Amino acid sequence: MMGKSFFPALLCVVLLCLLTACEGRSPVDTAAPSPTAAPPQNSAQSPAPAETDAPAAQMKPSKIIGIRDGGLVVDFQGQGCTILPMPEEVEFATEEWGKELKPGMIVELIGGGSLRMSYPGQTAADKLVVTGYDGGLISLYQEVLDDLMARSPELSQEIQYVSYDGKGVWNLTQREWDSLIWLQRTGAQMLTYSLGELEEQGYVQKPDYAWPDGVLLQLATEDENEDSFTLNCTKWRSKERSIKVQYQAKRENGVWIWQEAE
Repeated sequence: MMGKSFFPALLCVVLLCLLTACEGRSPVDTAAPSPTAAPPQNSAQSPAPAETDAPAAQMKPSKIIGIRDGGLVVDFQGQGCTILPMPEEVEFATEEWGKELKPGMIVELIGGGSLRMSYPGQTAADKLVVTGYDGGLISLYQEVLDDLMARSPELSQEIQYVSYDGKGVWNLTQREWDSLIWLQRTGAQMLTYSLGELEEQGYVQKPDYAWPDGVLLQLATEDENEDSFTLNCTKWRSKERSIKVQYQAKRENGVWIWQEAE
């Protein structure tokens, strides 16, 4: 009888020991499920805040693109077109650039407020410090665009769109170009498409790429160096209705000047 009951008793003792050992494990040894990490926020789906909290005192240098309506249009920290009221205090780091604000001046904005992320962006500053100057390059492009638009005025009649293609311009950043084009606004809707992109979007059609209600201004630089470059421009309504103009730009005494090429 003892031989028959010995094995069941022994089995019970072994099971009891195993159960006790399992209950005595530390939490580190126990294979508990890991908490599920929160999914990363998708910035494309999350609306951007209407206003940043970055104070103007922390702003990096910006570039003046235009001066109008008692205020400034700037490429804000290389991020794009931004407007602000004229600061109460203006300081020039050197008298070399004169004592008047000009397009192309590099500025630091101090105090005032935060950046409102509209388009154009909006901000304010108590003080503006001029720290550099591009020699009038921004002004040169403004004048060239005005000159090109004024040529062959029949190409600009009865239009609803103007497309400014500056993809071939290599001495301005894309943000500077976009800010410059915003300043050119007229009654027509502004685009920044090339001729090929206009076709893709259905504005012009083959074979003559006619644009019944728009005009394309196309600019491209070549032969660039520190003190000169060539600017090849086209004003386009169709293959039969277009003009080409070439400008020569050079820097004299630190200032950019231009003229139509001979």
